[in-house]
Amino acid sequence: MVDSADRQSRQSGSDLLEGIDLSASQLPQGTPERAELEGVVEQFRQRSMATMQQAQDDAGVPAAIEGKYAGVEYFYFISLSMGEAEIREVYQEAARNEGNSIVVIQGIPEGTKLPAGLMPFYDIGKDMSPPPRLVLDPSLFKTLSVDTVPVVVRRAPDAVGEVDRGSIIASVDGLRSRDYLDRQVEDGKTGDLGIQGQLLAIAEPNLIDVMKERVAKVDWETKAHKAVDTFWDKQEYLGLVPGTEAKVRTVDPTIQVTRDFTAPNGEVIVAAGTVINPLDQMPFNRRLYVFDATRPQEVAFVKEQLEGLSVTDPIPVVIASKFPNTKGWDGYKALTDTLNHHVYKLTPDIKSRWQLSVTPSVIEADDRVFKVTEYALTPELNHDAS
Repeated sequence: MVDSADRQSRQSGSDLLEGIDLSASQLPQGTPERAELEGVVEQFRQRSMATMQQAQDDAGVPAAIEGKYAGVEYFYFISLSMGEAEIREVYQEAARNEGNSIVVIQGIPEGTKLPAGLMPFYDIGKDMSPPPRLVLDPSLFKTLSVDTVPVVVRRAPDAVGEVDRGSIIASVDGLRSRDYLDRQVEDGKTGDLGIQGQLLAIAEPNLIDVMKERVAKVDWETKAHKAVDTFWDKQEYLGLVPGTEAKVRTVDPTIQVTRDFTAPNGEVIVAAGTVINPLDQMPFNRRLYVFDATRPQEVAFVKEQLEGLSVTDPIPVVIASKFPNTKGWDGYKALTDTLNHHVYKLTPDIKSRWQLSVTPSVIEADDRVFKVTEYALTPELNHDAS
């Protein structure tokens, strides 16, 4: 039974659920399926940490022992195919082992969803005290090659970290109790002790396989295209308005340090009260053009400005406060083709830093301040600033 290559397992601790192995699931990051699975895991993890710690305390597990399934020595693999009476017997067997045993399932009945699919397992032991420690961990079934039930596995009591082949002392198929297993180990026998009772097929599909199947059926190419197609519909903008008065204003970037900045040895690097102007430290060799790309006169204005640049002018950075969403990516490409420049989206940081409220605005450094030139455009492109 224990004859497969090692795989990672994951333990989060719970009286009813202790972990779902996400590392072995191989579900693509960022997919709805992955998010659903991770959400369930996190929900149970939040509920379970205190219970797991109590179980370790009750079992006398030293606090220094950490890792996956720390302190767990016996693993009982079950399925609903065994019937309520036999499952209850396993629950009772695991409960008498003073916290060093868990019951493992690989999935939930077909046609059900988490967490409702776990209720049949929970209902069987809900009146038991202490309750069974039930784990939904499909990776353990794969790691230990469990494909029928019941199976009992004994692990080295001092094993820490993931459950792997090297940490297993012995296993037996077809039994619901550890008694036979322990006797054989006491007699010096280890490894796979064979089939000693009736074995049943596992009724629940392995959750990892279910998720892989679901992912395989998804048309990711269509989803990707849909995400691209709907990108512009989801865009929100910062509410700049067309300028009504041509003017030039300045923004002073000077700041005053309010407390000492010190090195680890206590030496003061910058003293409180020091006045700093970033333009004294580093030149600002950019010229920002902020405009509304939905207004043809502003697009024409920026195009004219860009075409009039010389090699000695500051490097242009073109920023749109708004894009023509209805035209989508075709509209964006047409805009960049018209301007022959990449066009960025205005961010809250840029708006705040230069106190922007109207378009078009042109920002550049002027000695030790920033000069912000605001334009009032008419359809005829009257863009002189005074």
